[in-house]
Amino acid sequence: MDPCTRLLLALLLVVPALAQQTWVVDRLNRPGTHFTDLPAAYAAAAPGDILQLRSTGTAIPWILYTPPPLIDKGVKIVGEHATPTPIIGGNLYIRNLPAAHTLVLAGLWFNPHYGASPSIGAQDNAGSIVFEQCKFGDRSCGSFGPNLWFTRCALVTFSQCQLFCCGFAHRFEDCLLHANDTEFR
Repeated sequence: MDPCTRLLLALLLVVPALAQQTWVVDRLNRPGTHFTDLPAAYAAAAPGDILQLRSTGTAIPWILYTPPPLIDKGVKIVGEHATPTPIIGGNLYIRNLPAAHTLVLAGLWFNPHYGASPSIGAQDNAGSIVFEQCKFGDRSCGSFGPNLWFTRCALVTFSQCQLFCCGFAHRFEDCLLHANDTEFR
């Protein structure tokens, strides 16, 4: 095969890999919804895809999103810029994220008031984990904040986040941690 044909074939294989899909996840199943359940949306997503979580609105703030049982590919899970911020309840576990992958969690509220105190854990990740404009717990500490632990992670970034410990000590072991404009309490 000549070099031009090889180059054309390589480009044809790379271009679909660079394409990304945006999936709308809405617990209320409003028009334009692809999924009502975050685990199902994550299972359908390819690396690089965006999962857009819609706000449940002010009338029903207790409706929350349950995370997938395991996150092991680089996707972007973003909350809709609305009030209230989409709420994640339950345990979030990130493991074996490949080196070429970046997991982004943006505009989300990990809130223990709406269910059991969540745990966010990450272990053995060669890829990057980025939290942008996320809130963990709340200022009142009326209940415990989320338990955060990260072990053997190449890079964990918190950018413009608020983390309220409320009795929990966050643990980072063998990780590169970067915090930018982030409040730890």
